[in-house]
Amino acid sequence: MSNNRRIDYDWELPPALQQRLGSSSYGAQRIIHEQGHLMVILHEPPAGTGAERKPAVFLRKPDGAWLHKGNNPGEKALQKLLESYRAALSTFEIRHEAAETSEALFQILGPLIPLSRAASNVQATLQAAREAVAEDPLITDMRDRAVEIARGIELLLADTRMSLDYRLAHAAEQQARAAVEVSARSTSSTPLRR
Repeated sequence: MSNNRRIDYDWELPPALQQRLGSSSYGAQRIIHEQGHLMVILHEPPAGTGAERKPAVFLRKPDGAWLHKGNNPGEKALQKLLESYRAALSTFEIRHEAAETSEALFQILGPLIPLSRAASNVQATLQAAREAVAEDPLITDMRDRAVEIARGIELLLADTRMSLDYRLAHAAEQQARAAVEVSARSTSSTPLRR
């Protein structure tokens, strides 16, 4: 996690909402719902180990207008964020299909774990947003999209783990078989003593 101070975006927040924000960062993916204002704090897809979390902060005003990181339009930015998760899933699916070694699978597994965790948290946060503002069709659509993406990443993670386990087990079996054959050959080629 970055130690940078939390950015105060150019938007007006009710004091009750402002008080619920930390001073150093936006923190975990979550919603804050105060006085008709819904702040949705999400994270961009993690890169590498996922230690660095980049917030994507959205605000739904009481009139239904969506903002992103200040007074920027929010609807398209929210859709773009979910598309970045879908694109990451597609990239890992391609890498999984091309993986021919245990090492290649292991290289996929490392970054896939924090991506899966982040996508699951996006889904949970959008579900909470849906429960807070049930009448907003954008939230419902984005929540449904997040469910599909998180499920796809979860399945790919499981497939990758299973493929890696299979390859490691298969390699261990081959080594054991080779050791038995070597042992059998050395036993049969040893001359009998009289």
